[in-house]
Amino acid sequence: MIIISMGGNLPFAGRSVAETFELALNAMRDRGIIPYRLSRLYQTKAVGPPQPDYINAVIAVQSCRTPVSVLRILHGIEYAFGRQRRELWGARTLDLDLVDWHGQIWSSPLQLPHPRAINRAFVLLPLQDIAPGWQCPVTGREIKDLIAGLSVTDKSSILQVN
Repeated sequence: MIIISMGGNLPFAGRSVAETFELALNAMRDRGIIPYRLSRLYQTKAVGPPQPDYINAVIAVQSCRTPVSVLRILHGIEYAFGRQRRELWGARTLDLDLVDWHGQIWSSPLQLPHPRAINRAFVLLPLQDIAPGWQCPVTGREIKDLIAGLSVTDKSSILQVN
Protein backbone atom coordinates (compact mmCIF):
# COMPACT_ATOMS: atom_id res chain seq x y z
CA MET A 1 0.00 0.00 0.00
CA ILE A 2 1.28 3.47 -0.86
CA ILE A 3 0.34 5.95 1.87
CA ILE A 4 0.39 9.74 1.63
CA SER A 5 -0.43 12.17 4.42
CA MET A 6 -2.12 15.48 3.65
CA GLY A 7 -2.08 18.62 5.75
CA GLY A 8 -2.71 22.31 5.50
CA ASN A 9 -3.78 25.29 7.56
CA LEU A 10 -4.03 28.18 5.11
CA PRO A 11 -6.66 28.84 2.44
CA PHE A 12 -5.58 28.77 -1.19
CA ALA A 13 -7.19 31.03 -3.79
CA GLY A 14 -10.21 31.56 -1.54
CA ARG A 15 -10.71 27.84 -0.95
CA SER A 16 -10.74 26.05 2.39
CA VAL A 17 -8.11 23.43 3.22
CA ALA A 18 -10.69 20.67 2.65
CA GLU A 19 -11.45 22.09 -0.80
CA THR A 20 -7.72 22.29 -1.53
CA PHE A 21 -7.42 18.60 -0.57
CA GLU A 22 -10.12 17.72 -3.13
CA LEU A 23 -8.33 19.68 -5.84
CA ALA A 24 -5.01 18.06 -4.88
CA LEU A 25 -6.59 14.59 -5.17
CA ASN A 26 -7.71 15.49 -8.69
CA ALA A 27 -4.22 16.77 -9.51
CA MET A 28 -2.78 13.43 -8.32
CA ARG A 29 -5.19 11.51 -10.53
CA ASP A 30 -4.18 13.65 -13.51
CA ARG A 31 -0.55 12.68 -12.88
CA GLY A 32 -1.04 8.93 -12.48
CA ILE A 33 -1.33 8.76 -8.69
CA ILE A 34 -4.76 7.23 -8.06
CA PRO A 35 -6.29 7.70 -4.58
CA TYR A 36 -8.53 4.82 -3.57
CA ARG A 37 -8.95 5.26 0.19
CA LEU A 38 -9.32 8.51 2.12
CA SER A 39 -9.44 8.95 5.88
CA ARG A 40 -11.72 11.31 7.68
CA LEU A 41 -10.45 14.84 8.17
CA TYR A 42 -8.85 15.75 11.49
CA GLN A 43 -8.16 19.13 13.06
CA THR A 44 -4.76 19.36 14.75
CA LYS A 45 -3.21 22.03 16.95
CA ALA A 46 -0.26 23.63 15.17
CA VAL A 47 3.29 23.20 16.43
CA GLY A 48 5.91 25.88 15.88
CA PRO A 49 5.24 29.55 15.21
CA PRO A 50 1.76 30.94 16.01
CA GLN A 51 -0.62 29.86 13.24
CA PRO A 52 -4.07 28.38 12.63
CA ASP A 53 -4.88 24.75 13.42
CA TYR A 54 -4.16 22.20 10.70
CA ILE A 55 -6.51 19.92 8.83
CA ASN A 56 -4.98 16.48 8.25
CA ALA A 57 -5.91 13.33 6.37
CA VAL A 58 -4.22 10.21 5.01
CA ILE A 59 -4.83 8.56 1.66
CA ALA A 60 -3.91 5.26 0.08
CA VAL A 61 -2.97 5.49 -3.58
CA GLN A 62 -1.92 3.33 -6.49
CA SER A 63 0.77 4.30 -8.96
CA CYS A 64 3.04 2.67 -11.52
CA ARG A 65 5.64 5.37 -10.87
CA THR A 66 8.70 5.07 -8.63
CA PRO A 67 8.72 6.47 -5.08
CA VAL A 68 11.13 9.24 -6.15
CA SER A 69 8.89 10.17 -9.08
CA VAL A 70 5.80 10.21 -6.86
CA LEU A 71 7.56 12.43 -4.32
CA ARG A 72 8.56 14.88 -7.09
CA ILE A 73 4.96 14.97 -8.30
CA LEU A 74 3.71 15.59 -4.75
CA HIS A 75 6.15 18.49 -4.34
CA GLY A 76 4.98 19.91 -7.68
CA ILE A 77 1.36 19.70 -6.54
CA GLU A 78 2.23 21.43 -3.27
CA TYR A 79 3.90 24.24 -5.22
CA ALA A 80 0.93 24.53 -7.62
CA PHE A 81 -1.30 25.01 -4.59
CA GLY A 82 0.77 27.77 -3.06
CA ARG A 83 3.15 25.85 -0.78
CA GLN A 84 6.12 27.96 0.23
CA ARG A 85 8.93 26.45 2.30
CA ARG A 86 9.99 29.46 4.34
CA GLU A 87 10.31 28.22 7.90
CA LEU A 88 10.37 24.93 9.76
CA TRP A 89 6.84 23.97 10.89
CA GLY A 90 5.46 27.11 9.27
CA ALA A 91 1.90 27.59 8.04
CA ARG A 92 1.12 26.11 4.63
CA THR A 93 -1.64 25.71 2.09
CA LEU A 94 -0.81 22.07 1.38
CA ASP A 95 1.64 19.51 2.70
CA LEU A 96 1.89 16.09 1.03
CA ASP A 97 4.21 13.51 2.59
CA LEU A 98 5.01 10.05 1.31
CA VAL A 99 4.54 7.93 4.45
CA ASP A 100 4.89 4.33 3.27
CA TRP A 101 5.62 2.50 0.02
CA HIS A 102 4.37 -1.10 0.18
CA GLY A 103 6.16 -1.63 3.49
CA GLN A 104 9.59 -1.05 1.94
CA ILE A 105 12.48 0.45 3.90
CA TRP A 106 14.60 3.05 2.08
CA SER A 107 17.28 5.38 3.37
CA SER A 108 18.31 6.96 0.06
CA PRO A 109 17.44 8.92 -2.02
CA LEU A 110 14.45 9.37 0.29
CA GLN A 111 13.49 7.89 3.64
CA LEU A 112 10.69 5.34 3.72
CA PRO A 113 8.70 4.94 5.77
CA HIS A 114 8.54 8.62 6.65
CA PRO A 115 10.95 8.86 9.61
CA ARG A 116 8.60 10.78 11.94
CA ALA A 117 5.24 9.31 10.95
CA ILE A 118 5.09 6.78 13.79
CA ASN A 119 5.36 9.58 16.36
CA ARG A 120 2.64 11.82 14.95
CA ALA A 121 -0.97 11.54 16.04
CA PHE A 122 -2.02 13.58 13.00
CA VAL A 123 -0.67 10.79 10.78
CA LEU A 124 -1.47 7.71 12.87
CA LEU A 125 -5.11 8.45 13.71
CA PRO A 126 -6.13 9.10 10.07
CA LEU A 127 -3.95 6.17 8.95
CA GLN A 128 -5.90 3.90 11.28
CA ASP A 129 -9.07 4.91 9.38
CA ILE A 130 -7.78 3.49 6.10
CA ALA A 131 -5.35 0.78 7.26
CA PRO A 132 -6.29 -0.49 10.74
CA GLY A 133 -3.85 -3.41 10.43
CA TRP A 134 -0.86 -1.31 9.30
CA GLN A 135 2.51 -2.20 10.79
CA CYS A 136 5.58 0.01 10.79
CA PRO A 137 8.07 -1.65 8.41
CA VAL A 138 11.01 -0.55 10.59
CA THR A 139 9.80 -1.47 14.08
CA GLY A 140 7.17 -4.09 13.22
CA ARG A 141 4.79 -2.40 15.68
CA GLU A 142 1.10 -2.35 14.83
CA ILE A 143 -0.70 0.94 14.45
CA LYS A 144 -2.90 0.34 17.50
CA ASP A 145 0.24 -0.04 19.64
CA LEU A 146 1.85 3.05 18.10
CA ILE A 147 -1.27 5.07 18.90
CA ALA A 148 -1.42 3.66 22.43
CA GLY A 149 2.16 4.82 22.91
CA LEU A 150 1.39 8.44 22.02
CA SER A 151 1.12 10.90 24.86
CA VAL A 152 -2.31 12.00 26.07
CA THR A 153 -1.37 15.52 24.95
CA ASP A 154 -0.61 14.35 21.40
CA LYS A 155 -3.84 12.39 21.13
CA SER A 156 -5.94 15.20 22.60
CA SER A 157 -4.45 17.74 20.17
CA ILE A 158 -6.29 16.12 17.24
CA LEU A 159 -10.05 16.21 16.68
CA GLN A 160 -12.09 14.43 14.04
CA VAL A 161 -13.73 16.99 11.72
CA ASN A 162 -16.05 14.71 9.72
